[in-house]
This record gives sequence, C-alpha cells and structure tokens, in this order.
Amino acid sequence: MKPVPQLQLPQRRRRPRTRGFSIVELMVAVALSLILTLAVTSVLMRNEGSSRNTLAVNDINQSGAYGAYLLDNAVRSAGSGFASRANETYGCRINATRGGTAVLPRSSDWPAPFAGYTRNVRVAPVIIGKSQSADGSDVIAVMRGNAGIGETPLEVIGLGPPLGLRNVIGLENNTLLLLADGPTECLLLQTTGLTPPAAGQPWLNAGVDTVDITGGTGNFHTTTGTHRNLAGFGTGAPINPTVAINLGNAGAAGGTPTSAPQFSLYGVGANRTLFALDMLGIADGGVPQPIVEGVVEMRALYGVDNDADGALDAWVDPGVAPFDTASLLDGSAAAQANLSRIVALRIGLVLRTARAEREVVAPASLVLFADLPAALRQTRTLSTAERNFRHRTAEVTVPLRNVLLAAAL
Repeated sequence: MKPVPQLQLPQRRRRPRTRGFSIVELMVAVALSLILTLAVTSVLMRNEGSSRNTLAVNDINQSGAYGAYLLDNAVRSAGSGFASRANETYGCRINATRGGTAVLPRSSDWPAPFAGYTRNVRVAPVIIGKSQSADGSDVIAVMRGNAGIGETPLEVIGLGPPLGLRNVIGLENNTLLLLADGPTECLLLQTTGLTPPAAGQPWLNAGVDTVDITGGTGNFHTTTGTHRNLAGFGTGAPINPTVAINLGNAGAAGGTPTSAPQFSLYGVGANRTLFALDMLGIADGGVPQPIVEGVVEMRALYGVDNDADGALDAWVDPGVAPFDTASLLDGSAAAQANLSRIVALRIGLVLRTARAEREVVAPASLVLFADLPAALRQTRTLSTAERNFRHRTAEVTVPLRNVLLAAAL
C-alpha cells in the first residue's frame, strides 16, 4: 500500500526588507533644496531690483522732460504785454498793494526756497538769481501778462482818479494795470466801475476813456505805493510817456482770477523738488507750490544780442556783471539797455532717483552746458553717498519770443 503523499503548502514569498533615508541623505537633500531656493530667490530679487531701478530712471526722465516743458512754456511767453514798451517798463520797481497791505516791494524775505532772491522786484521778462535758491541752485523769475487781445499799451491822458486813458478797449472790471513811465518806479492798479457788456459781447467800452481805480471788489485798488504814488506820474511826456499795461484780470477779492498775470519765481527746494511761487500771491496765496520731483539742481544762462540785430550772439553767466542780479535791477538806463539785450535762456536740470543702490552707479561729477566754453559750464560734484543714486541731466534753450518780436518792430 502506497503511502499517501503529504499536501505541501506553498511557501510564502518573503517580502524585501524596507529601508528609509539615512540622516546623511536627508541633510544632503535639505542642503540642495536650500541652495536651489537661494539661487531662485537671488534671481528674483535681482530682477525685482533691476525693475525698480528701471522705473526710478524712467521717473526722473519723465520729471526732467516735464520740468523742461514747464520752464519752456513759462519763459517762452515772458514779456507778454509789456515787452513792446521796454523804455517805459523795463527795470521799474513794482509798487503793489493787496488788500491794503504792500506786497511789492516786500518788507520781508520770500518764503523758502526763495529767501535769497531780491525783495525789490523790478519789471523784466526774465531774471536769473545766481545761486539764490535754498540749496544753492539758481532762481528764475519770469514775468508775463495774460490779457489776450487787450495787450496793447494804453497811453495815460489824465491821472485823476479816475484814470484817464486814450481808450479803454479790452478792459474789464478787476483788470490789473501796470502804470509806468521809465526805469524807476511803477504802480500796480486794478480797475472798477466799467459797465459789463451784454451777454456774449466783448468788453469794448466804446466811448469811455476813464476807469475807476479806487474802489470795487478787487484786491489791488490803490493810488499809493511804497515808493511812488499816482500823483507822481506825468502825462504826455515826449520821450517816455506814462502808459498803462493791461496785465490780465486778477478777479474779485476772494474770487477766482480769470486771466491773472504770471509773475513767478522758480527754484529748487526741500526734498529735491522744483517749486514755483506767484510773486503777487494771486494764484497760490503767496505759498510756494511743488511742481516737479527729483530735481537736485537748476542752472541757467542768458543768451544776449550784442549788436541789436535781434539774433543771439553769446551766452553769459548770470553771476558776472553787468548781467548779475544787482546790476540788472539797479534801475539805471544801462540796466534797462542790458535787459533789452536778453533774447533767450538756456536752462539745465540735474535729477536724481529716490532709491539708493548697493554699488556705485553715478560718475564723480555731472556737467551742464558741456558744449559751451569752460567758464560757462556748470559742474556738480557728487559725494560718495550720492554716487549710489542714478542721476540724469536735462537741458532746454528757450527764445524770448515777445522780446524778439518787440525788437523787430
């Protein structure tokens, strides 16, 4: 009898023994991950920094273009309304009273950054105050009327008051008149008492030859000044007759001016900012207004006509006599003649980004007007700290079109 074979159960397959990462392997993986993270972060930070620097440079490029545009616009129209009567107006000291208080000449310094500029303001299309702003940059003073069609000087035929004029065409209530008869003293007046025209009709004032200057709703009604009163003017003088220059409309007291003249100062002040100030206080109440950021320096030169042919012959430094501020504004006949020779301005701006970089990115110095002779170039030497900021320069040459037009007539 054969033995019954025993049933053999299949052998269970032995599973392989599982094994985890060793501490060394984990440390290597963590180290590689950190290195990769640092590399990616470094690239991202570098790209972000480059993007910020590009934006900062774009900002100052735009600021430079905008600042050049504003200054070009202001200077190009300088002398509007009075340049054609240079003999009567250029160099005369302005006597202006606003709300019963004398505003020109000033009894105190201008607000910052213009404290270094003269208090005795005299009529001129443009004046450059060499290094007279708070940070040592130049101050540019620009004067222009804003009367539009009524900019023809009016001959004075009677002092009154009321003020007698050859005609009053184009005048309206609250118009500012500059009364002048030569390079000594002039008086700022404001009109009233004119009958408004019918709706939609211009201010022609046909048949009227006088205008009241002693009352009404405006700010500048007066017949007296710090240095000269209405009674001190003459009429019908054969050489320099008294003329009334229509500067525009300053509006009623407390109201909005409709076409006020632009008697403005421009200069660099705190926080790398270019400021503007209305010397009459009409537009800004006598408070300097920031207009362009990022400006660290502004310089300007006069372009002069040496032979009275109406063409620019040379650039001159506004800090050298006879074209320094004191010489141009001394009220003399020589000063008046030199004011008439100024036919253009060349303006340069130095701008700086607001964000410092780790490495040096700026040269040791920047030069404005580099194409001119060495005596006229303006160099700004940068400190070690400043060289970590990016800088740009902007320059513009501006003809005084009203002065050139008056010379051609």
